[in-house]
Amino acid sequence: MLYLWLIDDTIVHTPQARRAWRTHARATGQTTAVRRGKNVRAIVEQLAHPSATLKQRRVAQLVLEEGERTGRIDIGKLTAVLTELYSPWPVQPGMPRIERALPGPFGPVSVQHHIAMWKAREQTFRRLRHEEIDENELDRVRAVYRPMWADYQARRPAMATIGDGEFAAYFAEPDTMEGRAIKAVDAFVGTLAGELGLIEAAAHAAETARLRLAR
Repeated sequence: MLYLWLIDDTIVHTPQARRAWRTHARATGQTTAVRRGKNVRAIVEQLAHPSATLKQRRVAQLVLEEGERTGRIDIGKLTAVLTELYSPWPVQPGMPRIERALPGPFGPVSVQHHIAMWKAREQTFRRLRHEEIDENELDRVRAVYRPMWADYQARRPAMATIGDGEFAAYFAEPDTMEGRAIKAVDAFVGTLAGELGLIEAAAHAAETARLRLAR
């Protein structure tokens, strides 16, 4: 239903879509403990430096699982544990922490970027769950989303060749119609988070937490 609303103005109307977004947001937060654990372990392994200890990995997993379970992300706590996971070396007295960044298709990706995106998505889903985004705003963001998504789809094959194809998985097209619909809906959530100013606010909060940790 949400995919149809994204691509067509006449099949699913916005009042109905708003209720569907509420249902979608609620379902997103209702994963099982087993599924949450699996998702979190994958995130930890993706972000962990090879020299990160088992304790650092376990602490990060517990904090992430708590955020997934409660739907509330503590940026300060998350910054502390993920910085240790991402850059697990001791800080030299009087010297700033050396923080690594993972390679990405458009440049290095810091741990603050991951934290900001998680926080922004959590806030977006919370607003959708409680129907705090009115129909006019949903329509406005959909109008922004459509040309952006069309442009991405047109450029996706070329972007898959960035870095000699090193990041091709980022731009892979799902094999099924259902998969393509899920990806399109997920992309709208990202656009919505950006248009609501939540990504910018979360990025500022993540950077503030990083600076506080570095003191």
